[in-house]
Amino acid sequence: MMCIKEAWKDYDHFIVTLDCPRTESIKEDMYLIENPEKNLRSYPRSLRKLFFMMSKEKPDVVISTGLGWFDIFVFLLAKLTKSHTIYIESWCRTDSCTGTGNILRHIADEFLVQWPELAEKDGKVKFRGGVI
Repeated sequence: MMCIKEAWKDYDHFIVTLDCPRTESIKEDMYLIENPEKNLRSYPRSLRKLFFMMSKEKPDVVISTGLGWFDIFVFLLAKLTKSHTIYIESWCRTDSCTGTGNILRHIADEFLVQWPELAEKDGKVKFRGGVI
């Protein structure tokens, strides 16, 4: 996401990301979510935090490059709050979508892939150029 921050730098925004060493260097307003895929018992806590954050912030748009299976909950909650949703599939997925992507392509308002060959295979996804 930080590779495309020029797209939102002039807008009010916040970031929701996993709490891990890679995110310590991000200098943005953000909510840190414990990775529920590493500890299934943290799913309820992470979902509560997500619900609180979405209720408080009321985002107009939700963009994700992937939080794993947790994205499904993010996008369902975003739909309930009438947020526009955009999912950007991983650049390393050249010929098929991720498991999460296969579900979110039916939920997201826009589903973007980074390889034209992948968009040609599936009419529900769009290629608008590489993001990274």
